Amino acid sequence: MLITEPWTTIADRLGLVVTAPPEGSGADVVLAGAGWPSTAYRTKTFPAPIRPSTVHAHAASARERGVWLLLVVPSASAGVSQAALEENVSLLIVPGSPGTPVRGSLLSPAGRRDLADPAATQPSRRPGRVPWATYALAFELLEAPKTSQRVLAGRIGVTQPRISQALQNLGDAVHRTPTGWEVHSPDHLADWVLARYPWQPRIATSWLTLDAPVTAAQRATTYLREGGIEHAVGGDVAADSVAPWARPSSTWIWSAVQVDLQEIEATPTTADAANLFLAVPDDPYLLGSAPPPENGYPVLPPWRVWIDLAHQGHGDAADALRRHLTTRRGQA
Repeated sequence: MLITEPWTTIADRLGLVVTAPPEGSGADVVLAGAGWPSTAYRTKTFPAPIRPSTVHAHAASARERGVWLLLVVPSASAGVSQAALEENVSLLIVPGSPGTPVRGSLLSPAGRRDLADPAATQPSRRPGRVPWATYALAFELLEAPKTSQRVLAGRIGVTQPRISQALQNLGDAVHRTPTGWEVHSPDHLADWVLARYPWQPRIATSWLTLDAPVTAAQRATTYLREGGIEHAVGGDVAADSVAPWARPSSTWIWSAVQVDLQEIEATPTTADAANLFLAVPDDPYLLGSAPPPENGYPVLPPWRVWIDLAHQGHGDAADALRRHLTTRRGQA
């Protein structure tokens, strides 16, 4: 068993109850509490700092036993902390100096809870900027629930450690299941994205064309494809391909770079008069999120289309698409 101080900290600061596990379970302790399902942990206490390889080895052993792993160490290097994130291992840092607070993180099927230094918990007046990878992960989890970290990393195009960091950033909005990571409430996560995601393009140009929106999208994307320029259709036209609700009134295309659309007989104009927009995203993951098109042009994933509509002032269309996506998710 662990020394007394971590259990006191867990009880006082996280409101969890510590009990003994059933015999033969392979676990050493069970933690439970409000919003924290009864979870069995195999524990290991180290009197000296450990290496990342130690975390990986003990995590593999715990997986074989079908229990969660909780490590207690006197200090943790960045490598050890990262290894714990990668392996979904709970890590408690219990310094040897009397009175020094316990720090670290606990994980369970309900998600993650951090034991921050009480002296450092005063919130800053300005929260730090949310990393782009965290938004990319939020969109992926809205699109595909119960997905493993490995699959998420492959879809977004980042390392598994980066996914671990992004999951930590999402905090209580996500939790781990036996088949992968899931969001507690798609509606709450969608609201979080809507309130915080910096949608504004790095640069956007506006054009007037005599073509209908779908035709304009076809012509513009053909021109971009022939020029070897990465791009994806969003906005009205993309929404119409996902869940037809109203006739598209304009064409919005995200592109890696700006090009002159006069080559396809479009005329530069003001945004108020335009019906074709070409935008370069600030989000480095946006264009890569569009799946390869089976036919025609690449289209953004549905939840990214929804955020387009919401920020472009198409509130009714955005609401209709969100209802469709939420219903579809519930039926999956």
